[in-house]
Amino acid sequence: MNNSTGIPARFYPTNATDKAFSIEMHHKTVDKAKASGVNVKNLKKENMHTLVMWCALMTLLSQFTALVFVQDHPEQLKESTNDEKGNYKGGFTQSIHVRTDKTSCQMLEIKCKMGK
Repeated sequence: MNNSTGIPARFYPTNATDKAFSIEMHHKTVDKAKASGVNVKNLKKENMHTLVMWCALMTLLSQFTALVFVQDHPEQLKESTNDEKGNYKGGFTQSIHVRTDKTSCQMLEIKCKMGK
C-alpha cells in the first residue's frame, strides 16, 4: 500500500472509521505498508481489540482482469456476448472466493486458454 496517510479507513469487526495518520514500522515512519503498523488518532480504546483488521474504504468495480484456473468443463467455458443495449448475456459464470466471501462472476473476455 503506497502512502496511505489521509485515506479513510474502516476497522473490522468493530466498524470504527477514521483516517490513517502515518504508516510506521518499529516507530519509524515508512512510505509503504508491508508488515507494519498504521498510526490512527481519535479512536476509542473500547472499540479496538486484538486481531482488529484495518482496510481502506473500498470502491465498487464493474470489471477486473484475473488469472483464473478452471476445472475441465468441455464446451462450457465461453465468454459472454454483448447485445445491442450493452448488456452481457450467457457465458461461463463461476464462483469467485476471496478470503471469507464469495460471489458469482461472469467472464466477459477470455484472453488465453491452456490445456492440461
